[in-house]
Amino acid sequence: ALSKLEAQDVASSEVQALIAKHYMLTRQFWGSAHEQDKQLQTYEGLGKLFAEDERFTALEGKPRSEFAQFMCDAIKLFCNSQPT
Repeated sequence: ALSKLEAQDVASSEVQALIAKHYMLTRQFWGSAHEQDKQLQTYEGLGKLFAEDERFTALEGKPRSEFAQFMCDAIKLFCNSQPT
C-alpha cells in the first residue's frame, strides 16, 4: 500500500507504479477508463485535494498531513511524466 511507502522518494519506481495503479482505478471509478482524454489535469487536481482539504488528510481516522502531501507530490510527478 502507498501508505507504507511514505518515507520513499515519490520518484521511486515502486511509488510511481502504485500511483499508476491508483490512477487507473480512479479512472475506472470515474467511468472514464476507456476515454481517449487521459484526464491528467483532473487527476492532478485530486492530488491537490488530498493535501488541501482536511477531509482527505486523515488515514484510518488520524490526521496524516505528511501522507496527504506525499500523495499530492507523487500524483503530480506521475501526471507531469505522462505523454500528452
